[in-house]
Amino acid sequence: MQLPTRILWACFLVSSTLFFCACPLPPETPEDEDTTISDLASNEVLYYNSNKTGTWEIWKLEEGAEVQLTNDANFDFWWARVSPDGTKFLCYRSPVGDEKEDNDYSRAELWVFDINGNNGEKIIDLNEYDWRAQGVADWSPDGTRLVMAAESREPNNNNNYFWNIFITDANGNNAVEASQRASYFADPSWSPDGTQITYVALPEDFTGIDLLLVNSEVYIADIDANWKMVNEQRLTFDNIKDNDPYFSPDGTKVAFESWTDPTITLNQFIGIVALRMVDLNTNPPATLMLYDDGNINTVPSWTTDSESVYFHRLQYAPLQGWHIAKVDINGSNFSVTLQNNNYGFINPHLVYW
Repeated sequence: MQLPTRILWACFLVSSTLFFCACPLPPETPEDEDTTISDLASNEVLYYNSNKTGTWEIWKLEEGAEVQLTNDANFDFWWARVSPDGTKFLCYRSPVGDEKEDNDYSRAELWVFDINGNNGEKIIDLNEYDWRAQGVADWSPDGTRLVMAAESREPNNNNNYFWNIFITDANGNNAVEASQRASYFADPSWSPDGTQITYVALPEDFTGIDLLLVNSEVYIADIDANWKMVNEQRLTFDNIKDNDPYFSPDGTKVAFESWTDPTITLNQFIGIVALRMVDLNTNPPATLMLYDDGNINTVPSWTTDSESVYFHRLQYAPLQGWHIAKVDINGSNFSVTLQNNNYGFINPHLVYW
């Protein structure tokens, strides 16, 4: 089964004992003269990962300055998600030197750090739940639960693995398989009130084999008292590859990415990836174009007013490396937030206070 595709195209746990990271952290890193940095709103902080030090590390952009939060030359750190109370952040860690430079789900450990990058603890090791891969963890709005995707054994055939959605407590314990049908599930994230999740999955009536998951569609589902997904509602019916859905803060929209013109190579998709949006206020929910400029635009992160998204992107002509940009949901007011062609900026996660 193909890995979840938070950034499939990117230069992509032993015992229950918690491990601590004692890595010296520079308090702040001087800005590279070639780096484009745009100001955020006064109540916004942008978390992301960058390989500007040689390995992928967690950074934040605040008040016009980049601050490095993790620092270990032996590991890549990626996918930062800040807790609702603002005291800590989740991220994944994987060893350097393997085939993928980032988002190595097959060797990922889930870690939690204090918000300043200190006191790192490993909270989910792959071996803990007999998963073969894991990724894309996200906090519930009340901070008591985590939702994530993991490649787990099929109950009736231990030789088969499928991607499913799991919910744990805030410490990564007591994992519940939330997805209820035999399918591919990935990219879960919570609704603002914590009663639903949005995700991608193969349709209920899908038959056959879809190794490249070009038929993945966007869904929402309710979460019941036992942390199971119920009342699935399919939002897209487009027969193209959809990924990375996120509810808007006001709960009325879901932004995601669509591979509108993928060119398939041996190990990655390269083509045109657009940002799209579902308006949940219409009946049935309407799918709208958010931003499509003929490049790769992915992983939307909403602003607090639900009117704009940050996202990471790759531009073809002129060729520009992975960078973070912002655009209004009507496709206007595009601007680059972080860019330097000597290294990448990916996986944006906007926090507002």
